[in-house]
Amino acid sequence: MPAQTQESQKILRRFKGLQQHLESGEIPLFSVPGIWDSGRERHSTACDIIVTNQRLFGYIYVRFPRERLFLDALPLEEIKAISLRHKSFDPVFRELLVSTERRSVYIRAPRQKIES
Repeated sequence: MPAQTQESQKILRRFKGLQQHLESGEIPLFSVPGIWDSGRERHSTACDIIVTNQRLFGYIYVRFPRERLFLDALPLEEIKAISLRHKSFDPVFRELLVSTERRSVYIRAPRQKIES
């Protein structure tokens, strides 16, 4: 298994249950809170956006008041286009459109976080 950085260990400690959803050799690199909108459901999901060396995914795991898991991922090698959109009516958030050949996901996050 590749050596993990301090940042990846910090992410693994912060997100309980994340380790069991990672593939072999996958290391978390970056995380930001955001809103994941894949168009598959009627509503967007507030979750944490995590970038690993293999995937980009939305993740949330909650145990209380009932156990709930949200995990939706895009493999990095399938990503064909990324565009940053600024909406004039919402100065706080930016929207990132991430597209593969089969689907598109909109990620909304605070301007400072998503630009990093």
